[in-house]
Amino acid sequence: MLTITNKISLKRLSVCFSLLLTLICSTSAIAGTYQSTGNGNYHNGTSWTLIAGTGAAVPGASDTATIMAGHNLVANSAITIDALTIAGGANLTLGAGGNNLQANTIDVLGGGVLQGFDNGGGMGGSVHIANAGANFALTNQGTIRGGHPGGSLFISSANGSDLPCNANGASVTGLNGDFLGGNDFGTVYIVSETITLTNSQVLGGSGFAPNMASGPVYIGGVNVTLDGNTQVSSGSNSAATGTAGSTKIVASNCNGSTGNLYVGPNVNITVGAPVVTGCPGVLLFAAGPSTVLGTVGPIGGAGCIYYDPPQLELAGDVNMSATNIELAGESLTAGNLNPGVPALDAQQTLTISVDVLDLTGLTPTTPYFMAGHQIIINAYDILLDPGVQLEHLMEPAPFVREDVRVQRASVTPGITTTVRQGVNPTHAVQVVSVGNTDIDNVTIKISDSKGWLSSGTYSYTGPLASGESKNYQAVITVPANVEIGTETQLYVTVTHPGEPDITEISTFVVAEH
Repeated sequence: MLTITNKISLKRLSVCFSLLLTLICSTSAIAGTYQSTGNGNYHNGTSWTLIAGTGAAVPGASDTATIMAGHNLVANSAITIDALTIAGGANLTLGAGGNNLQANTIDVLGGGVLQGFDNGGGMGGSVHIANAGANFALTNQGTIRGGHPGGSLFISSANGSDLPCNANGASVTGLNGDFLGGNDFGTVYIVSETITLTNSQVLGGSGFAPNMASGPVYIGGVNVTLDGNTQVSSGSNSAATGTAGSTKIVASNCNGSTGNLYVGPNVNITVGAPVVTGCPGVLLFAAGPSTVLGTVGPIGGAGCIYYDPPQLELAGDVNMSATNIELAGESLTAGNLNPGVPALDAQQTLTISVDVLDLTGLTPTTPYFMAGHQIIINAYDILLDPGVQLEHLMEPAPFVREDVRVQRASVTPGITTTVRQGVNPTHAVQVVSVGNTDIDNVTIKISDSKGWLSSGTYSYTGPLASGESKNYQAVITVPANVEIGTETQLYVTVTHPGEPDITEISTFVVAEH
């Protein structure tokens, strides 16, 4: 016999009891929507009013909150929330012990400020922003900065990696927004699948930091677009023994299989002053096609390289300057350059190693490519308009090796930076095949002098295709009770047949416990 029983789902309906009466109520939770009530402690219930939905006194992980204009809130412990808006004229300060903000959506409106705490007697507070789930979206139309002095700004939606490994829909957008490191030596670090900056500033902290590099800048994403009047620069250093930090922009995923970089015509990418004879400098890298129209440089000192495989287009008033410049990959297209401004200006040597060098469309009026010492071209095919010769476009006349296949490897420029116990900074190491043909066998070894690498040494032996990169995240862990001023040196050594060994050294100095 078939028996049919009607049941009421306890997930949809529950019976709620009280001492006076019995009520039937739904247990389905509704996320709360909150607004700030005034100045105060972010984690205090008196700082918030619930305007819709249900929730506790303070916004939680599934809630939406807005800090209203004129209100200043301070968070002394971590924040986890679904969506946070900081209105124009509002301020959220991440205080001591509260530098972590985890969310799915963050909007800083024009005039709004999200910052680390300023500290007149020591290090300023850092700002660490991470994604709470997939499809993270941060939009900055105001200011996000580290605290003064030296507070870092760290935005990562890639689970701590310096480049996204898996597509997660995450994005960081700047619209007239400022992304700033705390003055003296504050770092700016932005990693997301998609990064779009329009009329925005990304500036490492500048100031007076003896024997140190001022704030470096790192931007890493699969799709990176810089447009409008955007400026990206590491900090300057006015100390007699100080230097500028490095500026690195990487368009790639973590295995180097894809990446797109676009630099608009009015964008300026540079480093602060002074630039020393070795790195720091500017590093641009794209695993896929890229277009550069703006100003890039100074790229750095001797040995620093701009490389951008596999396909690079130079257009408009692009102006790249450095001591040595090396471009390599599948193709370089430059037919849409405007005359009158050198597109590539090397104080010593300019080297171009590509399969196809396409210079059709250039008007032979002024040199577009210049070098103080020599220009070397390794190309399988060079395209020019009828009647135009390379000597019309380059100064001095280049040394050309046509039909040449070049095997070359290059290493991310080294840095000198400070580390602190308990912070465990990550330094992205990239070894890139910058020749126009594959390297059949390359050996990469990474180690450090004090044994502070969390993951130990790294070693790779095998092929490296043209434009391909090997990526390693060097995590530096400072042991307890290490004397201030102690340093470790990170060694990256690359060996492959037919070329001298390349060794790049980065130095990490303990600033404080």
